[in-house]
This record gives sequence, C-alpha cells and structure tokens, in this order.
Amino acid sequence: MFIVPYWKYSLKNWSKTKKEIKNIIKQYPYISSKNQNFLSNRARTTPEFIEEVARILENSLQEFVQEVKQNFKITSAWATAYKKGMDHLLHNHSKSLFTCIVYVDFDPKFHQGTAFKQPFDQFDSGNVCFIVPEIKEGDMLIVPSNIEHYGPVNKSTTIKTILAFNLNFYDK
Repeated sequence: MFIVPYWKYSLKNWSKTKKEIKNIIKQYPYISSKNQNFLSNRARTTPEFIEEVARILENSLQEFVQEVKQNFKITSAWATAYKKGMDHLLHNHSKSLFTCIVYVDFDPKFHQGTAFKQPFDQFDSGNVCFIVPEIKEGDMLIVPSNIEHYGPVNKSTTIKTILAFNLNFYDK
C-alpha cells in the first residue's frame, strides 16, 4: 500500500568525478559548529558552488530526469565530513522535493551509509524502522526530502565524506 521511492546511481568516470568534487570542496573549506557533530561547508557555499556541483553531476542527474520525466534544479549544495566519533542526528530537508547524497570518501569496511527512517511504524511491533541502502563510494542516492535520515557515528579514523544537495522542479 505504501512505498517510498528512492533512486541509486553509480557515477560514471568516478575517479575523474571524485577529483572534481574534491577540488570544489577545497575551494569551500569545512567549518565546525557548536551545534553539530560533523564538519560542513554549508554556511560557506555560494551560487557558484551550486553551479559547479550541477556541472560536475549533470550527466548523472540526466538519468534521474529521464526516469521521472521532470526537470530539476539544485537549490542548495554542501559537503560534509565525518572524522572518528562524528555523526549527524536525525533530520530531513522538507523544504525541497528531493535530497541527493554522493558518497565521495566511503569505505564499507569502515563506514556505514545513511540510515533512513521509515515514515510509519512497523505494523507487527509498532517499532520504528531504519533502512540503510547498500551503497559504495561513487554512488548517488536520491530520496524524497521529507524522509528523516541520519549519518551514523564514524567509528574509524578514516574520514567519510559526502556531497549533498537538494532538488526542486524546474520548468525549462
């Protein structure tokens, strides 16, 4: 009766794409905030950062556009890094239509993917349920922005990095 759609794409030419993403992140360094247990450049990103993300991921996003038969624009974009002991509490991006997560530095031996909260309790137990889609470095997940999710604690000394952005409809 209820299905929550999500899309997963493995980015093509990953080594080149990863270099481009890392270069743009260097131009917009991470900062630490008292109210969060992760590093992010969200407060420093600009329209130029968003344009660069759109350029880098244009071909990959076209797959999504063709599949859902809608045009989208990136409304915000940022990168987040998780050092050992860092996490990101349960949240959503409800002011947008879709949220995208690109796993830039991600080793499944050391890192966990994003955990998504099922928007209704389990029918048999009434318990809350979380789903962690199987992902690898270079994957891009696209989910409805109102789905709550969190970044599990990084238990490794290996930094986990993601690039995230929000999408809304756009008429060409």
